[in-house]
Amino acid sequence: MGDIRDKLTKSVCVLFVPILLGACISTQEMPLAPNVVRIDTQSRGLLYPGQTVPQTMRAAANATLARGYTHFKFADASLGQGSQVTGVVGSTTTTASATYGYGSASGIATTSGGGTLVRAPTASAAATVIMFRENDPKAADAFDAQQVLQQYPKLRDLNFGIPPTGSNLVTVAGTPPAFE
Repeated sequence: MGDIRDKLTKSVCVLFVPILLGACISTQEMPLAPNVVRIDTQSRGLLYPGQTVPQTMRAAANATLARGYTHFKFADASLGQGSQVTGVVGSTTTTASATYGYGSASGIATTSGGGTLVRAPTASAAATVIMFRENDPKAADAFDAQQVLQQYPKLRDLNFGIPPTGSNLVTVAGTPPAFE
C-alpha cells in the first residue's frame, strides 16, 4: 500500500510542480502619447489567470496617476485565454522473457514509452488607455484611478487561500477554519 501511495505522490508532484513553477503574471506598458498608453498583461499557471483583468486595471490606474491624470478609459481592449505546455510526464513499460534449456538461451525484450503533456492555463489582456484630468468633460464616464486602486488589491496582498505569514489558523469544532 505504501508503494502505491509513493507512486501517487510522485505522480501528483510531477503533474503540478511544472504548473506551479511556470506560474507568473507580467504587465508591460508602452507610451503612445502624453495621455495614452498601451497595456499588455500576460499570466499563466494555476493561480494567476484570474488576476489578469485586476492587474490590467491597476496598471492603467497607476499609469494614469503617474502622468498627472485622474481618470481613464479603455479603447481597443481585448481578452484571451488558453493553455501552454509546462512539462511532460513520461512512462515506460519493459517486458523481458528468457528461456534456457539444453545449452541454448533465447530472450525477448520489449520497451515502449509514452508521455502525457502537462498544461497550465494562460490568460492575456491588452488595452489602450486614454487618460483625462478630473475637470475634463470626457472624464464624466471614465474610471477614477484612485477608486480603481482601492477596488483592486495589489497582487502581493492576495493570499489565494493561504494563511498570511505569522498568522495562526484557528479551528473551532463544527465551524470552518478562520485566520486569527
